[in-house]
Amino acid sequence: MIPVAFDLRDPDRSGIARVARSMARAFAARLDSDPRFDLTLCGPARQLDALDARNWSRRPLSIVNWASGRHSPAAQLSWAGVRARTRNAVWFFPHWDVPWYALPQRYVVMVHDLTLLRVPGATRPDRRWLAERWIRRAVRHAACVVVPSDASARDLAVFAPFAASKIRRIPEGVDAAFFDPSPALPADVVEFVGHLPFMLSVGNRKRHKNLHMGVEILSRVPNLRWVLVGEWYPDWEEVSGHAIDAGVADRLLLLDPRSDEELRALYGAAAFLLFPSRAEGFGLPVAEAIACGTPVVCSNAGSLPEVAGACATLCDPDDVDAFVAAARSTLASRLRQPAPCVERMRAMTWSASATCLAGILAEVA
Repeated sequence: MIPVAFDLRDPDRSGIARVARSMARAFAARLDSDPRFDLTLCGPARQLDALDARNWSRRPLSIVNWASGRHSPAAQLSWAGVRARTRNAVWFFPHWDVPWYALPQRYVVMVHDLTLLRVPGATRPDRRWLAERWIRRAVRHAACVVVPSDASARDLAVFAPFAASKIRRIPEGVDAAFFDPSPALPADVVEFVGHLPFMLSVGNRKRHKNLHMGVEILSRVPNLRWVLVGEWYPDWEEVSGHAIDAGVADRLLLLDPRSDEELRALYGAAAFLLFPSRAEGFGLPVAEAIACGTPVVCSNAGSLPEVAGACATLCDPDDVDAFVAAARSTLASRLRQPAPCVERMRAMTWSASATCLAGILAEVA
């Protein structure tokens, strides 16, 4: 039996956390029919218990408490104890922030994208310097490097040509619940939008998400509201100031990250998803919106054309006129996603992702 340790230090926050949690749950579920692996989940025990992680499989799962977030010195200080309890395991790190010392002899790391390195202003220069060296070290010592898209694979091969032969693609998935009928909108959203259409944006409010584009759309399209779901970052204050200057701040509703059920409700009721990002490794909200039948207006950057295909209106991330025209056209048509687009997303499952990961871990072992 192959012992596998799964890094779940951050099971609740951000898109990467959702990917890590979904892959871990799907991998655990397949253990019922795959006797090759023995799985240990490493993360904050209290949060994992709240997620009912011990019951993700009918087989017993071990949990090793690793109660520290990503990019955290505390994670490094507690790593020795975690590694001692998983000494012979093949590790899977769903993010490039692998430990600074005593790396596992066998590990697989996932690099979603190189946004911090490729997009000007995506982070401070000192953080960019650290990220570049951290990523390079993570992929150099990995037995295999996993990426979610061909776009990420190309970027990583240019950044780290010495690792090109180790790169494997595992597309992300869409939870089956997003294909179900959407529940009712949360009361706070109903109160905000009334009977007016709203565009939806899902994701953290970092600079590379290019959320200034939403302000430009609001300033040119009357009677439209904008609901944003995701984590606050200091970069947002520039967009907020832009909205105040443009006189549209009262047409924005900011929401903290919501449950999948509430996201389904928001996707289902939105006139369209606005996703003008300058760089993405996959673009999970785009796939989820399409699964819910929601029209998508997004940029043509990174992996987004690869994920959306013909199921979204793609615009240059700097072309304000194109985004405004796409918003107006989508509002006027009131069309939902055609059946082939929804079926395209149905083929993207976390079960398939977990099967690919199982093959890689077995090969590494």
